[in-house]
Amino acid sequence: MSFDFFAVVRRLPALCAEDGEFQMTARYWNGALRLGIDGVGVEVTIVDGVAVATADVRGDPEAAGGHVGFDGPGRLWHKLLAPVPEPMHNDIAPVQYLGMRRTGDRDTYWQYFPAIRRVIDLLREEGVRIMAREEASAEKEQP
Repeated sequence: MSFDFFAVVRRLPALCAEDGEFQMTARYWNGALRLGIDGVGVEVTIVDGVAVATADVRGDPEAAGGHVGFDGPGRLWHKLLAPVPEPMHNDIAPVQYLGMRRTGDRDTYWQYFPAIRRVIDLLREEGVRIMAREEASAEKEQP
């Protein structure tokens, strides 16, 4: 992952607004999704299934209904968001057994797992686009 994780997470409201699969799987969700590296993260506020805002945060999310978070070491996020993830690093569920910590409301996690899974796909796809742009720009600069 050679892109700014937090910058891409901050783009989630725009990425989710353009994605029909997220919209369908997140409908009725009211709460937040927090994604972090070693206790520092970005929280995406979700209202009626729409990702509406982001905020930089520290620590764990509320344990209240509707709130879910994932926090792990940067190396684990790097593997999870790789263009072609290694086995057991391709989904948010198995990486929980490799050091990713889930926080927040357990029922919300299961109810909106398909939406959370889609968020991981969106982050990975956006990361691939960023890396491709950077490579193309670097190639243009070379004599």
